[in-house]
Amino acid sequence: MSYQLPLPGLSMPPVPAPAFAAMSTALADLHRFPAVQSEALQVHGKAIGLAAEHLIDSLLIRRGETVLSAPESEHFDRVLLRDSRSVKIQIKARARDRGGRYTFRVARGFHGSASGSKDYIPGDFDIIALAALDMNAVYFTAERRKYYSLTSRQFRGLACSPYESLDAALLTLGLVPPGDAACG
Repeated sequence: MSYQLPLPGLSMPPVPAPAFAAMSTALADLHRFPAVQSEALQVHGKAIGLAAEHLIDSLLIRRGETVLSAPESEHFDRVLLRDSRSVKIQIKARARDRGGRYTFRVARGFHGSASGSKDYIPGDFDIIALAALDMNAVYFTAERRKYYSLTSRQFRGLACSPYESLDAALLTLGLVPPGDAACG
C-alpha cells in the first residue's frame, strides 16, 4: 500500500481506527517476508499482488519503458506503450516456492469467490508476467498456458538477467527490444 507523506502546511485528516488496525495487522503479519505464515499470505493477498505489480513496474521503469496501470475491471494489470502499440500485461505472483518450484495458475477471478474463476480468452492480455516475490524476479512470456511451473534455479537466472524473458516476449509480438547489458 502506498501512503502520501504530509506536505508542509497541509494537515492530514486523522486515520480512522479500522484503517489503522488493518495497517498494523499487515505490518505485524508481513514484516518478516518471505518467512511468514501461509495464512498471512492469504489474508494479505491483495498486498502481495500489489507488491508483484510494483516489482514489474520497477523493472519496466528502470529500463526506460512507459507503463500504465490498468483499471481493476480489465483482464490485464498493466499497459506497456511501445512503438505506437499498447501491450497488455497480466501479472501473477507467488510469494515463495513450494518444493523448489513456483507454480502459477492463469485464470481470472479467485476460486474461493462467489463468481469463481474463469479462463482468459485470446485478447485478454498479450504478455504474462510471473513474479517470484521472494527472489525479486519476473518471467515474462507471450506464450498462452493455463499453468506455468518454473524452478527456483530458473528464477535465480532471471534475477541476474531481468530483461531476457521480456525481450523474448516482445520479439514474439513483433516488437524489437532495446539492447541490454549483461549481469555483472
